[in-house]
Amino acid sequence: MKIKSTLMVERFFQKIYTDAKFKEVQTECLAMIYVFWELSPDKYVLNRWRKDVKRKHLDVKVAFHGPDKTEDELRYGRLQYEYEKIFNLASTSNELCEHAVKNAETLFEELEQL
Repeated sequence: MKIKSTLMVERFFQKIYTDAKFKEVQTECLAMIYVFWELSPDKYVLNRWRKDVKRKHLDVKVAFHGPDKTEDELRYGRLQYEYEKIFNLASTSNELCEHAVKNAETLFEELEQL
């Protein structure tokens, strides 16, 4: 019986079940995985895990191997450290996310006025 995916659970079932039962389980498992991903994949994949998300911190040139960081780099690092805590907490619910976005917009407007 041929394995159709790279999932370890499929290999496990192939070892313990007869060919007939394995084929039945394999069909059911693949159908469930397909339905799961078709219905709500984004619900289970956080943006911080994605490779296709543009990250602003990658735009800043950083001297990783030296103590001679520019003032811009030091300020950016300090902001990144503080805001990363906010991002991690705010990304856990819609309510917290909306609150953080609202305050970020207000802060941005205030900073533009300075």
